[in-house]
Amino acid sequence: MLAALIVTFLAIAIVIGIFYLKNVQKFIVSDVPKKSLELQAILSPTKNDGESHILRNSKTPFGKPLVQSIDENSRTVYDMFQAGLKRNPEADYLGKRINDGPFVFESYRTVAKRVINFGSGAKALFNLDTQSKFGIFFKNTPEWAIIDHSCSSYSLVSVPMYETYDEESLKYIVNNSSISVVATAVSGIDKVFAIKSNTEVLKFVVIVDQDEIPEALSQRADELNLKLFTLKQVEKYGEKDILPVVPPKDSDVYTICYTSGTTGAPKGVMQTHRYFAAAVAAILELIPADKIPSSKDRHISYLPLAHVFERSISLMATYFGCKIGYYRGDILKLFDDIEQLKPTIFPSVPRLLSRLYDKIVLSVSNSSFIKKQIFNFAFQQKLKLLRNGIVTKNSVWDKLVFGKIQKKLGGEVRFMITGAAPIAADVMDYLRVLFGCNILEAYGQTEALGFYSSWGDYQWPYGSHVGTPFSSSEAKLIDVPSMNYYSTDKPNPRGEILIRGNVCMKGYFNDSEKTRETLDAEGWVHTGDVGELLPNLTLKIVDRVKNIFKLSQGEYIIPEKIEMKIKSPEILQSFVYGNSLMSHLVAIIIPDSETIFSFAKKHGIECSKLSELCQSEQLKKIILNQINVDGLKNGLHKFEIPKAIYLHSEQFSVENGLLTPTFKLKRKVVQDKFQKELDMLYSDNLKNGKAFMQQNIFNQVLLELIKVHGSLRCKNENCKRMVNEELVGRLWNRDDVASNMKT
Repeated sequence: MLAALIVTFLAIAIVIGIFYLKNVQKFIVSDVPKKSLELQAILSPTKNDGESHILRNSKTPFGKPLVQSIDENSRTVYDMFQAGLKRNPEADYLGKRINDGPFVFESYRTVAKRVINFGSGAKALFNLDTQSKFGIFFKNTPEWAIIDHSCSSYSLVSVPMYETYDEESLKYIVNNSSISVVATAVSGIDKVFAIKSNTEVLKFVVIVDQDEIPEALSQRADELNLKLFTLKQVEKYGEKDILPVVPPKDSDVYTICYTSGTTGAPKGVMQTHRYFAAAVAAILELIPADKIPSSKDRHISYLPLAHVFERSISLMATYFGCKIGYYRGDILKLFDDIEQLKPTIFPSVPRLLSRLYDKIVLSVSNSSFIKKQIFNFAFQQKLKLLRNGIVTKNSVWDKLVFGKIQKKLGGEVRFMITGAAPIAADVMDYLRVLFGCNILEAYGQTEALGFYSSWGDYQWPYGSHVGTPFSSSEAKLIDVPSMNYYSTDKPNPRGEILIRGNVCMKGYFNDSEKTRETLDAEGWVHTGDVGELLPNLTLKIVDRVKNIFKLSQGEYIIPEKIEMKIKSPEILQSFVYGNSLMSHLVAIIIPDSETIFSFAKKHGIECSKLSELCQSEQLKKIILNQINVDGLKNGLHKFEIPKAIYLHSEQFSVENGLLTPTFKLKRKVVQDKFQKELDMLYSDNLKNGKAFMQQNIFNQVLLELIKVHGSLRCKNENCKRMVNEELVGRLWNRDDVASNMKT
């Protein structure tokens, strides 16, 4: 009798608890008033023909100057560093780990002293004048920031170079910007030595990760007529004779960031001090007053400092006197570094966030039935909170279910910022729920920083978008007749996105022709992206004017280049396509009717009609294999080679509207015509696992399972099935997936 009463009491308590937990969100106030999200920007009262109204952030209405800096005393990068120094000179600033030990930090005062010492030594040893160029060629470390701050303190121009650059790109950059001195790590010294024979301007090399220069390196440098110094040697030399700082003007060039050279040689984007001061100010404009960074915050620096995204976040952290911890340079150890530092500010990119998402989804799917049900129930409760405009890590579900997951990022992240490539809306929602923090999405280019999503905009009533213009810029759309995008389109204006303001480049270094192509006489940067203006005055990216796009991992793709490289006697025409939310390419292939029959016969395929031959799965596999061989032979990267193809018997022609009168491919028209087939190519590859097994998600899953279990053995097929089931679920929930693909 007593046992029955206890069971009844517990059942009633559970029912009441579930009812309360399911309805508690009704009594919680959303993070921002929903009314503020109905119209998030403002439009100019008038507009020009062929253009939309000019769009501005609501915090900088027309008639008010665009934001230039955080305050009157912080108009340059030098000023922002000084502001952080003044807040608390003894506070920890730059830190790194030695092997597997804890982070070791240097204070703002110590770093400031090293900055002056290095700047004084560099100017004297390397004969540097105002606006001289200084090359930085190594991964993120405290030394990277010290050299960069030294440059801004003495009005030098830093020229960062990605450590992944090949010798050809390095040679071009050094020659193009007349770099006489490059700072690098031992890991990069071979590339620096290799380009010396092709450049006369490079004279000095600073090695940042050695206290003494090995004799073998000294001999090689002597043979190349290069002078080697360690970082410490330069600092000690400068300490003996401190030179007065040369503070820059906000209009001075702070850095030249070279693009990755997707349209030929890299282009050197000149970014002024005002560019970064305005960028940091704009980021802060979107953060509520109670969430503004302080000296208590910690930032993990692992995204390349050669990119404007990481540079801007690091400068924001510097201005507020935050700690900056640098990862050890090994992406496989990144999460260990994160757990050690416990960052509160976490910038990221879609590739990493999507990988994190997939690992969590798979882990949940692999758990027991009860754990899975609890997780899904908890997720749905927090998702309801999200749909009501609430992000939190203090709910009962965070304590019971999501706490362990949050510790993967240290457990103390207050907000994330993502950029550099598109990210799926469902991934954003999922991570907001799990990590209980705001995730802001930014859109822009090296040439111009453009938009960011508003704080608290979790509802997305019109679908995912990139928000409103920075408060330091304004934007508009212009007609693109060749692609049927017009500012008069209904229900929403569409067109190429143009950006103007304080976060736009000064131009391309030593390239006036390319500058005129991108930066017009009125100061508008033509982005090459096509946008759609949604009813709440936020922007959605829908296409590209220039035929360049990014895959989900951030790699740029030039389809015309690939189409040229995969051409063979059996292929008459091709159309390479990529969805920016996927990590691989697909293609439409038109076989050459004059050669394909004999080619097929050699491989045992007999057929008299081209339309029937195009249905042969065996022929598809053979041609796809040939494309892979030819692509690699012709210098394509693996990510540039299509992973699936559709064979079509009718040529692209002027008559069927797929070619222009000058026989150029109408890419948008071809895409529209074959969208069903393109969607099916992605769907089929995900279903059968061929493409998926080549993608990071599945590889990462296998690696993680092997680490945990030692091997997969007979579980391998189950693993495939689980992953593909999760992929189907993820595709089903995405707005951008066509209905026929879901079917």
